[in-house]
Amino acid sequence: MIPDTKTTEIMSTGEIVLAVLTCIGLLLGILKVWIQSQTDLAKVQAIITAINQRQDKSEAELEKHKRDDNFRYEQMRKENREDHRQLFEKIDKIIPFIKNN
Repeated sequence: MIPDTKTTEIMSTGEIVLAVLTCIGLLLGILKVWIQSQTDLAKVQAIITAINQRQDKSEAELEKHKRDDNFRYEQMRKENREDHRQLFEKIDKIIPFIKNN
C-alpha cells in the first residue's frame, strides 16, 4: 500500500525546532570563532607594529651614537695631535740645552 503523503511526517515539530536551533548554534559558534581569530590577529599585528617601532627607534639611536662616537673620536684625535705638537716643541727646546751641557 502506498502511504498517504498528506499524513506522512518526515520530522516532528520538536525535531524541526531542534534542528533549526542546532543550525543557529553552529552559525553562532562559527561567528564566535571568526571574531576571536580576527581579534587575535589584530593583537598580533599590534605587537608586530610595536616591535617594528622599537626596532626603528633602536636603529635610529644606534646611528646617533655612531655619529656622536665618530665626532668624539675625531675631536680626541685632533686634541692628541695638538698635545703631541706641543710636547715635541718643548722637547725641541730642551734638546739644545742638554747638548750644550
